[in-house]
Amino acid sequence: MLCFWGAQVREGFGLVQPDKVKHGNSGIRSVCPKSKVQDMSAGRSFVGFIRDGQVSVLRLRSEDCDHDGKLTQLQLKNDRIRLILCGGDGAVLLAYGGKVLIMDKSIVCRPLKGLDNRQVIQIACGDHHSMALTTDGQLLVWGENSHGQLGLEKDHPGSSSAQHVQSLSGIPLAQISAGGDHSFGLSLSGVVFGWGKNSAGQLGLGDTTDRHIPTVVNSLHRKKTVSISCGGEHTATLSKGGTVFTFGSGGSGQLGHKSFKDEHHPRVVAELWGSEVSQVTCGRHHTLVSVASSKLIYSFGCGMQGQLGNGKIINKSVPFPVNLPTECNHDYTIEKLIAGENHSFALFFKEPGNESKPNPSRGILTLDDRMIDRWLSGSDPWKVVKKNINKVFSSAASLNGSFLKTSCDEHYQTSEDHCGLDFDLVKTSFAKLSKNERSISEVVKVVQQMLPSLNPNPAGVESLRVYLLLPELIRHLQEQQRTELTEALASKILQLNPDARKVLEMNWSKLPDDCLKGLVKLFKKASANLIGRMAADTMNWDIMTRLPKFVQILQMVYQVCCRANRSITKSDFIINEINDLLDVVRTKKWCIWLSVEKEKYFLFGILCGLAFNNTSVVHLPFPLALFKKLLNVKPSLEDLIEFSPVLDEKCYCFYFNFCYRTDFVDKYVDYILNKSVEEAFEEFKRGFFKACDRCMVEMFEPEELRGVLVGNEEYDWDILKQNTTYEGSFYAKHPTIISFWEVFEELTPNEKKAFLLFLTGFEKVPILGMSAVKMRVRPLFSFTQDHLPQALTCHSLLDLPVYQNKETLKAKVIEAINHKRGFWEE
Repeated sequence: MLCFWGAQVREGFGLVQPDKVKHGNSGIRSVCPKSKVQDMSAGRSFVGFIRDGQVSVLRLRSEDCDHDGKLTQLQLKNDRIRLILCGGDGAVLLAYGGKVLIMDKSIVCRPLKGLDNRQVIQIACGDHHSMALTTDGQLLVWGENSHGQLGLEKDHPGSSSAQHVQSLSGIPLAQISAGGDHSFGLSLSGVVFGWGKNSAGQLGLGDTTDRHIPTVVNSLHRKKTVSISCGGEHTATLSKGGTVFTFGSGGSGQLGHKSFKDEHHPRVVAELWGSEVSQVTCGRHHTLVSVASSKLIYSFGCGMQGQLGNGKIINKSVPFPVNLPTECNHDYTIEKLIAGENHSFALFFKEPGNESKPNPSRGILTLDDRMIDRWLSGSDPWKVVKKNINKVFSSAASLNGSFLKTSCDEHYQTSEDHCGLDFDLVKTSFAKLSKNERSISEVVKVVQQMLPSLNPNPAGVESLRVYLLLPELIRHLQEQQRTELTEALASKILQLNPDARKVLEMNWSKLPDDCLKGLVKLFKKASANLIGRMAADTMNWDIMTRLPKFVQILQMVYQVCCRANRSITKSDFIINEINDLLDVVRTKKWCIWLSVEKEKYFLFGILCGLAFNNTSVVHLPFPLALFKKLLNVKPSLEDLIEFSPVLDEKCYCFYFNFCYRTDFVDKYVDYILNKSVEEAFEEFKRGFFKACDRCMVEMFEPEELRGVLVGNEEYDWDILKQNTTYEGSFYAKHPTIISFWEVFEELTPNEKKAFLLFLTGFEKVPILGMSAVKMRVRPLFSFTQDHLPQALTCHSLLDLPVYQNKETLKAKVIEAINHKRGFWEE
């Protein structure tokens, strides 16, 4: 049954014969067409009906014409229509399958240009602009842009073809709505975005300034908004639980606030408090709401043509019940309200208890555990599975709308410090998906193509969920796939604008412990993998250029952990493989002051910064001047002499013979240690502080910093012995261990240093002293006595064969330390 009231129209709309129209109280009429009305819409010029997938429209009377047209069925060939939205002059139709058609004033329909085979799931129509939402979460707009209602750049002239609203990329939209010249989008977690004309405050932003790009309505934050409707110059929102907010033009009472004033902020319609409103819809100057539980419809606003359904020609500023026919309260269920220019409609279905809409607004495609189960069970053919994988994982919006924490409506609390994701579900789902090699390979392929499209300037916090989901996915991949995707993810994180990066860091600080540790492990493994490849590939600088991305992410996460007092310690960030690389650097004799090519200073600085961050001793001849410059301390003449001893006599000659010309000496030192190396040093410094925390470095004096990085020569071999632990069949009193320490005592000082270098990759003592060197010794099983001891420098691990006597042990140890460096042979 269709009930309608308001301005005069053709009796029965042509849906039924005039004598089949029932007239009730207060000017309300009702019809029951033979073909059930599945959906309808009313605009300024037309009213349209969908019956059995076919569309009929009726032109409404206007100032130029004092009578309605005839109900005319549109010629749509084979397209079956499921939704129609009438706007100012025409209408937009949505066919089953996602095709969009545009109807103009002459009721001629044509396909919308610019869709590129996208599947549309929702449409909205304003006075002179329209919108469409696709299954993968893209918002497309077309029409006029006089007030920014398209959400494109400020000077965009408008378009007759569909244009993508880039600024909302990645936002998982649940609904779209278009008013006179303003627009709204609602996310799955209840975040409201408004843009366009704002002359009466219809955007709810607290002012009357138009917006040309989607802007978050902060006043509705955490209000659990589930639907939005736009009128001519006012807006209404409905929250979960039934609370209605209105804002914008109130000149006809359409806000329902017992006044005729405009409202620039969303304000609760107090008269409806506690009514559990189920639907709200805005007409040009009036508003309708329904309460499904009590089968009541309320109206407020302009009633000068009877569109309030109360039998009076008057404007009402408070909600008032519509005088519905008696049978509506007994035999029918309210399914949909439609408010037009000067008309009101209510669709009823004769199915008591069924409160679903005849054509509900469909949501974007999102990933959940049940979908993954279908992929893995084989219930869907591979062609279908592959298609759905492509749809979900090619869309940041789809991913960002997936795995929401729905218990207690937690995802509606999404904010800068609450991401709204159910991480337990994320982990179990991705772990399950990773077990199917065919599916996970397809996922990897699609994600690789999706990552470059991520928006570096996201419009809201929901668009950052993808940066939390992908690490959980990547952790389950094979090494090569994992490193490649991790690098691509790191690149996109570093491209985020500063505000978005701050929000992401806040989300990191709130991650569960296992997810946060997994994040660290992911980027740490990727770093270690590249470092290992660099060491094995004789310092492949192409690989080196990729390392800073991982290092910067680790530094960001480390700082987050420090600020948030998380349980993750600095040791969790240490990359032990850096020792192997530093050993290669040392053996190749690449020194910052001597032979590194200019363009490599930045990368070499990163390497040294990593060494500092990992508390690794670097076996390189760094002069004190370098550390002074890192700490912004002015180098002196003595620093120049240390750097180049051959200048010793000349410099002192300068100093004593020309002491009255101190300016010359200062300039000479400044030139040698500053100006002549300025460009190279700045690159080294930039790289150094990319890999470590500047605040931590600045805690040290230059001499202390050199001690941290280069080490010292305060050897205490007794402490090394005390700190040694034994594994496997070895123990402190094992004959081989007793012989080993006897041999060690007989080594010369230089041989002991060589052994430390063999074991750890550095021959000087770390800043924390010998107690920081904790050697582990385990037996190395061999069928011959020719096998040499081996060392894993990353872990200070000595693999020691069980020799038959002390003499053989001594000979093999000395041979090993003289000819090997851990795993690296000279």
